Amino acid sequence: MKYLLICAFSLFTSYNTVNKIAQDCKVKLEAINKKYEGDCKKGYAHGFGKAWGASDYYEGKFHKGLPHGEGSYTWENGNTYVGNFSKGLMDGKGVLTLKGLSGKETIKKGFFKKGKYLGVYERPYKVISQTGIRTIKFRENSIKQNEVRITVYKDGQIITPSFTITDLNNTPVENRNGTVLTNVVFPLKRVDLSFNVDTFTYKAIFEIYKESNWEVTLSL
Repeated sequence: MKYLLICAFSLFTSYNTVNKIAQDCKVKLEAINKKYEGDCKKGYAHGFGKAWGASDYYEGKFHKGLPHGEGSYTWENGNTYVGNFSKGLMDGKGVLTLKGLSGKETIKKGFFKKGKYLGVYERPYKVISQTGIRTIKFRENSIKQNEVRITVYKDGQIITPSFTITDLNNTPVENRNGTVLTNVVFPLKRVDLSFNVDTFTYKAIFEIYKESNWEVTLSL
């Protein structure tokens, strides 16, 4: 009998402790600060938890009172996001599902930054490798053409070496005041280029994912 009383008291104490933590634990994001259940640290949601607002709901990791890490968020209108959060905002890899008025869903899958959708790829371009080339810079041009112009600088001066260029899409290459890939189909995958200057062979492999008009500058 004494053992049962001790167990009952322990359960009662644990229940009250959990409730107290949940009640005293604050969520900084106003849309989900009506009710909280989960881990707490120094008075704020910290660790894994669930939070409710007037209509919104979040379940996942918290850091200092804000969604931070892996989690899922549901809005009042039925939109959902499952993925990574940072300081209360969609940030990192995730899937955003938007409910249309007709019931049709629009799904945005890929990468997010500070609450905004970046696209399928985290960055619009990527350098895979480079040999002998000091820097490779990418810049979008305002001209709306699907071209990629490649310019080489040595000692601050433009030089015009003869390129060997291939890519997975077999993109046409023209020489028009420099080397230009024309009628590019994006994503432009694995552009493999090489050229010789003063008996040395320079090489680079890069990819461009965002559709635009690009200028790629190689500095030796």
